[in-house]
Amino acid sequence: MLNNPRTYIQLVFIADAASVCSNFLQMFQREGPLIHTLYFALNDLVRTLMIQFVNIAVVGTKMAGDLVAIYVNDIKNLQTLHNMEIGKAIRHSLYRIKKKQQKGVLLDMRKFLLTTVQYLQTKLPLTNSTLHDLQCIQPTARNKPESEFTIRRIARKLPHVILPEEVSAVTDKWKAYSVDDIPRSWYCVEESAEDANCDAANERPSVYPVDQYWAKVLAMRTAAGDLKYKTLGKAVMASLALSHGNADAERGFSTNKKVVTADRSRSCEGTINAVRLLKDVLRCHRGLSTMMSVTPA
Repeated sequence: MLNNPRTYIQLVFIADAASVCSNFLQMFQREGPLIHTLYFALNDLVRTLMIQFVNIAVVGTKMAGDLVAIYVNDIKNLQTLHNMEIGKAIRHSLYRIKKKQQKGVLLDMRKFLLTTVQYLQTKLPLTNSTLHDLQCIQPTARNKPESEFTIRRIARKLPHVILPEEVSAVTDKWKAYSVDDIPRSWYCVEESAEDANCDAANERPSVYPVDQYWAKVLAMRTAAGDLKYKTLGKAVMASLALSHGNADAERGFSTNKKVVTADRSRSCEGTINAVRLLKDVLRCHRGLSTMMSVTPA
């Protein structure tokens, strides 16, 4: 089987297709709040797989419902087998087999991609309105006209955090936040020409984590010394607490297992929480206890 040229081509194809999904999985295995990036990343994942075998004109820049509505089984929407985006390495590998066999291999590749996309179209929350609205939390979205309406919808979806009578206050504070003088250096690492199009939605290495940005914004005070965005902060912090996957939860179980050892089996919940909090703070200081500031209790 391993000596069969078709097997080699199939393995190369699977490795190439897996790299697309691996980038997505690696991104959302990271710690920290990423819920504000999930909507775009999900749609981008499906669109990236689609353009490998669907006509680019059909896919375009479609998102959400428009992306789900693309009928990938329609032959009119598909690229010809020889125009499929399968990569240079796979294309060269096809020359190892006869022309009659090439068509069969290409058909198998398209069937794989088609089945994968169909599954993602039905299983992923591509049309989830909450994920769409949570994009407004990213720093670069604060000046967008629609952000005022999205933060209002988010506030209404958090009745356990934002009372109905506080929704208007959240919206008003968002308006003030959208025109406030907030330094770009709070979310972009450096002010260079290369970072001119800095976008927190893409979580580029030159972008600070969104929670660090909001920590600075929510610490801003008025001339009287009061917190500027106290009510807005409740909605933002509750949104950032939403999980973008189960990686953090699984990681937490592993940490708890290391904390509650045989000689600590009778530790109470408060002790475990205190140890976890200390570990989290140390992680924020790169694991160096000497960098932690000690304050009176």
